[in-house]
Amino acid sequence: MEVLDGVYLKGDHTFKIIKLINKINGQPVFTALYTVLNEYEEVRLQFLVPTKALSNLQCAFETMRKAYDLYGYAQPQIFFTDNVTGDQNFLKNVLPSLSRDVVPVTEEEPQEPLNVRRYPLLTIPNNIDIKCIRGFLDIETCAANLINNRTFQAIGFDCEWPYNTQTYQQGKIATIQIADNNCVLVLCVSDLDELPSSLCKLLGSESVVKLGRGVNGDLSKIQRDFKIVCKGGLELGAFCKGKGVIHDGRLGLAAICEAVLEHSLDKDQSIRLGSWDAPQLTQAQISWASLKVVEEVNSHGVIGMHILEPTADDEGNPVSFHPGSFKEAVAYGEISKQQKKLNDVKVSKGRVIVKIKQVLVPGAMITAHDKCLRDFGNTPFEVVVRLSELRTYKNVPVQQSSPTTILSEINRPTSTHQQLVGQQSQLEEDDNDTPNESDDDEENVFNQVEELAIIDEEGNLLEVDDREIDELSRAYCQQQFRQQYHNRNNIDHQASSSTSINPVQTMPIHSRILKDVFHLTDMIKVSRKHGLSKAFSRAFRDTLFVIDKDDKRLVKTVLENNGTTWEKKLAENPNWIFHRVKRVVPPPEELYPLIKKLFETYGPLRCARTERPLFDFENWRQAKNVLSTIHLGHVSDSPNIRFYFVRGRDKDGLTLYRCSRGTNSLEGGIHQNLIRSIGAFGASVEYVDALLADYRLKHNIDVGMLNRFERVHDGHYDPWISQHINNLESKLNIPCSYSGPGIHAHSLHLNSLNELFGISPIASTLMDSYNIAKSNPYQSPSYTISSSLDIAILIIINRSTAQVTGAQYKYIAECQKAAYAIISVHTDKEKITFNSILRQHFPDHRKKSIDFLKFTKLWSQEVNGIDIFYKTPEQLNSYYTKWKEIDNIKRTKNNNKEIIDKVSKELNSSIRKRASPPAQYPSPSKAPRTGIIRSSN
Repeated sequence: MEVLDGVYLKGDHTFKIIKLINKINGQPVFTALYTVLNEYEEVRLQFLVPTKALSNLQCAFETMRKAYDLYGYAQPQIFFTDNVTGDQNFLKNVLPSLSRDVVPVTEEEPQEPLNVRRYPLLTIPNNIDIKCIRGFLDIETCAANLINNRTFQAIGFDCEWPYNTQTYQQGKIATIQIADNNCVLVLCVSDLDELPSSLCKLLGSESVVKLGRGVNGDLSKIQRDFKIVCKGGLELGAFCKGKGVIHDGRLGLAAICEAVLEHSLDKDQSIRLGSWDAPQLTQAQISWASLKVVEEVNSHGVIGMHILEPTADDEGNPVSFHPGSFKEAVAYGEISKQQKKLNDVKVSKGRVIVKIKQVLVPGAMITAHDKCLRDFGNTPFEVVVRLSELRTYKNVPVQQSSPTTILSEINRPTSTHQQLVGQQSQLEEDDNDTPNESDDDEENVFNQVEELAIIDEEGNLLEVDDREIDELSRAYCQQQFRQQYHNRNNIDHQASSSTSINPVQTMPIHSRILKDVFHLTDMIKVSRKHGLSKAFSRAFRDTLFVIDKDDKRLVKTVLENNGTTWEKKLAENPNWIFHRVKRVVPPPEELYPLIKKLFETYGPLRCARTERPLFDFENWRQAKNVLSTIHLGHVSDSPNIRFYFVRGRDKDGLTLYRCSRGTNSLEGGIHQNLIRSIGAFGASVEYVDALLADYRLKHNIDVGMLNRFERVHDGHYDPWISQHINNLESKLNIPCSYSGPGIHAHSLHLNSLNELFGISPIASTLMDSYNIAKSNPYQSPSYTISSSLDIAILIIINRSTAQVTGAQYKYIAECQKAAYAIISVHTDKEKITFNSILRQHFPDHRKKSIDFLKFTKLWSQEVNGIDIFYKTPEQLNSYYTKWKEIDNIKRTKNNNKEIIDKVSKELNSSIRKRASPPAQYPSPSKAPRTGIIRSSN
């Protein structure tokens, strides 16, 4: 393995295999197995690591880099990982070649929304009176007046309190905001030890509905801070969801404001996290606090309220229609101009004329007209309905009578795409034939398409009705997404295609550390029950990858000769196609707008069965992260990098390719095989280490023979013997072949760095910073290698394999190059020591963050190698998380000790004891033996 090279590396952790390794005192010895493969799928690094932090692998990567230099190999050019942001600093430090010629993206992602309705900011109407009141008597007077002059069904309710962003501690309630239709009261209570009686009466009254987002949490905090009873909370999110205005009651106040009032709520974090317990509130704080409760009152008033007798001023007010016992709306519209008759239907008292703009249930009957909504034709139309069947609602657009067709540009390759793929084709093949003119004309037709398509699983174009688009999901998309990505490099496609300049050479390399594309697509986990889940996944795939047009033309020709089409084959068996074409991930300036358009198109579409949009709010947040990753260039292929290798040709003469992009081969080809190899649970550390060494040898020979020499390995797995035979043949001038993995023509003339594998040693610099003493390395019998025979013979190490006390600790310590094992907290003495150091040196750990480097140095002073072992900062931090859970359980039990003891006493009472029936002895089977069964005939 030490002489293996590789310019395209991929690394990943697996945690499943750790479950199969024996634990010590119930704690795992290691956290993960980290593996690095090269472009030939050979294992280049593989280590069991104590934590997921890559700093544990610093020694391993640095030794690998030195081996590359020692043997004259090219340093790595590309590294694939599933966590670019977290890994790139470490990888650039240990592998400086990954920073060569890299031009990082310095432009910030655009901040303005794209193609969205810009809602105006919500403001407080001029007729609303705002009062900021401080002082016990003044608050008592205002609360009493509010109760005595009560003309409202519900009040908007909210609270503010100081919050420390460093310690995450909440302060005492500082302000209580109350609003009705005419007035807003901002009550400053931070200086009060108890609340006035009238305010307590208002807060404890169930008849006064307190409406707000998270209102029950606010009332509970008032109860805790002032020791009073608070009742009557109505959650605004649940209320709006129950009225059908939003689909998720967990939406924040700003999202509800946009969905219901079609206004944006300015949530300035500097005000929100400001000093609410200050002696004097600023005007900005008063306005912001007032705005929140005004929004809650308005949201309640806009939806779900009964309609009074309409007047001329009510014309145009939006309403929802709920005939009979319908709780959900069957149609939306607005109040029309009132007349005595409408198409011979008399408008009597208690009836009203309504203009219907959207129909949700076409079969709903209109009693006055004796027909259903569907019979009235296209919207808008006017009907006569009962006044009691109307509720207030928000304004909605007129429903389109005909669906709008969205055309496709997913498979449309731009000129830069084709230049990039075409350049790769020329680098990999000697075929200089250019595509015919008809192909170029076809591409030019696709270039004119500007909209994104909805394609079903069979590749058919779908038409999307506006009713199938979820407006709330679209609004949240607009909130999360940013303005259309601008082309940073101003690439002129026509100029690039008409000049002799190589576009690949002029393209900057934004990153040599790339995100695995599978993990990128897996970030957005849409519901599999949604009718468009598969269609979206395929569209996402086809947008990320651009297919080489020459390969596509050849494959299409073969498919047409076989009586099928490209689209049908892609839908039925995409892997067949992908083995015969090369694909490229376009540069970010081209990929970003296409992916963004894909999300905006598919995300808000509702499922026909569940009526849910394809993207929920978590999906939109992850979609934003995907776009940010693309923007930074962490997904796109770097220029002049060839990820495809020719495997051969099929029966139709098509080239078969093998792609080395991504980390899929790591997870499916390495980690799963290792799990099956170990098999049983409770494998010892020594056994797993030996098993990994055996697996690396056999795996590298198998894949090396296949991917390097294009043939299947059918021999033994002792390359040292083959090496010796070849050397003997060379001395006798007999032709010999070194074309096999593990067989090197100059093995005797290469110096070894004694590179290690299996259990990760800790870097010497880290051990010094942690005050970890180094071990005295095991002195194996010294011998001199004079010929390849010395390598081929089996060396027997004279050490006992008997399991004695502390054997595992000694073995781990020896592999880690430490005096004692570096292992997670697992003994009782270690748990006591952890508590002692925590309380003695970090008494404010609940309020302040812990310096775990200092903790580690203090811990190293207590190590004895018997029941206290060395720790890394990551291990101590991990145990601290568990310690907080245990501490919380203890304190919770202590606070409720009387109740728990009472229940425990009742459960263990002698009254509950019962005598169980005696157990039975098994009886032999009464069935006759097979040999004596006779037929009844």
